[in-house]
Amino acid sequence: SLVTASHHEHPELFWALRGAGSNNFGVVTQIEMQAYPTFGDIAMGEVAVPVEDAPRFFAALGTFEASIPREIFGFFTCSDLLSGAVTYVGVDEYDVIRGINYLEDEFPSLLQIDPGNMSVSRISWVEDAYAEDNMYGNLADSWTGFITKEMATEETFQTIFDELGDLLYSPYLVVEFCFIGGAINDKEPDFNAFAFRDTQYLFSLLEVVPGDLDDAQEIYEALGAKLEVVFDRLKPLLYGTLLNFPVDTSSAEEYLSAYHGEHLESLQAIKRKYDPENRFRYKQSIPI
Repeated sequence: SLVTASHHEHPELFWALRGAGSNNFGVVTQIEMQAYPTFGDIAMGEVAVPVEDAPRFFAALGTFEASIPREIFGFFTCSDLLSGAVTYVGVDEYDVIRGINYLEDEFPSLLQIDPGNMSVSRISWVEDAYAEDNMYGNLADSWTGFITKEMATEETFQTIFDELGDLLYSPYLVVEFCFIGGAINDKEPDFNAFAFRDTQYLFSLLEVVPGDLDDAQEIYEALGAKLEVVFDRLKPLLYGTLLNFPVDTSSAEEYLSAYHGEHLESLQAIKRKYDPENRFRYKQSIPI
């Protein structure tokens, strides 16, 4: 049957469709969205600090989250250096100038960064949105989890780096920290089906082995086995993950909890109502 899901019609289905992933309840044939004006440029600060200082840096960024403008988003990778980008995304020319001034004048002193380790520039949002490379043809896997505000301490980040040890320098491993904050924390926990509103960081271990290497499969399996052990040790520090990161676990309970948290029971009730025969399913979909 064809239904309209909105705040006023089938609101529980509308709630579930926003945050519970695809192929769970039915086929969306049409979407009506509110469009907002965008501005082509953003302010971006490129940061590089010694990896030994990473735990202090991440903890400090979390500590000052409440005073940092809501337009700030950070994306960092770690090996021998902590490097990444802090972006200030606004809606007009004034916001670009405001962002550049903030990143140049306030952000380095707030985070105790040597100004020489941070360069600020104006970039095109559209150009920055397109990656030059892709993952096709590679052997890839990922282990991800959220770090809450409560857990975003220097001790937590130091534990992560201690557990990684020399794996941090593997040419086939990308260690990522995304500083989220902003609007994701402003909404109530039941705003939609996304259950992890108290998230401050998304932590990811991304294994990428070029498929054209002669021993690609061997490297992939050996490194993956080591990362599995490390991530298992880090689980007490993490919770949940994004649906777009596949979680290859041995039990349904583990991935269902990681994806949906406290909303799982409500989502199952909605699933039973709108798809009682479980026609819309995949390996890790919401069970009846």
